[in-house]
Amino acid sequence: MGRESIKVALIGVLAVAIGAVAASQISIPSIPPGDPVNDPAWPLSKRVGVHIEALRAVIEAYNAGVPTARRVELAGLPDMAELMKPGLGAFLR
Repeated sequence: MGRESIKVALIGVLAVAIGAVAASQISIPSIPPGDPVNDPAWPLSKRVGVHIEALRAVIEAYNAGVPTARRVELAGLPDMAELMKPGLGAFLR
């Protein structure tokens, strides 16, 4: 899958999602007032873990469509469980 094919696929997915929201098939919850930085239900380590997992998924999808010589390899990134156990601070020091 080439770069242009990936762009077209992503645009298609976004168009479907935007259309579904516009047609009220998907509701987007409002953000309740409070402190989003220190939210105990979504600590920073969990939010960072979600972003790292999303980055891994994007890279895996990219790597599936390119020759071995052009693949992106990441090393040393913790997974969600590794981030949650000691907390994010252990990786920042």
